[in-house]
Amino acid sequence: MTFSKRALFLLFLLILMTSHLRSQTYNKGKKIYQEACLSCHQEDGGGVMNLNPPLDGASNVISNNTAYLIKVVLLGLKGKVALDNKYYGNVMAPHNNLSNQEIADVLNYIRNSWSNKKAKAKKILVEDVEATRKSLP
Repeated sequence: MTFSKRALFLLFLLILMTSHLRSQTYNKGKKIYQEACLSCHQEDGGGVMNLNPPLDGASNVISNNTAYLIKVVLLGLKGKVALDNKYYGNVMAPHNNLSNQEIADVLNYIRNSWSNKKAKAKKILVEDVEATRKSLP
């Protein structure tokens, strides 16, 4: 096998492995979403009017301020929450029982589902979650 064929073959394997890993992470995130988030934010990510904010198309979900999202998962939310010119009043329990990997997986699932796919949001890394968790009081 010539050098260029070998390089092409290795590139193909790398792409295949990366695709498989992304699929695994997406599926893990989906499972966590179904277990921890779906009852409030609904299967379609649409939330419940005036109670639970939508995750689909929400500006703070697809923004580059990933630390905010991580903090919401870790600390939950209380009180009136403003999102995209609407208000939501239900309490969100903290999910600090989730591992850093699980939080990264579920947030990446949310940021790459429904209409959020179009935003091509930056991937949240386990290291991002770890750093944010360490920064909390």
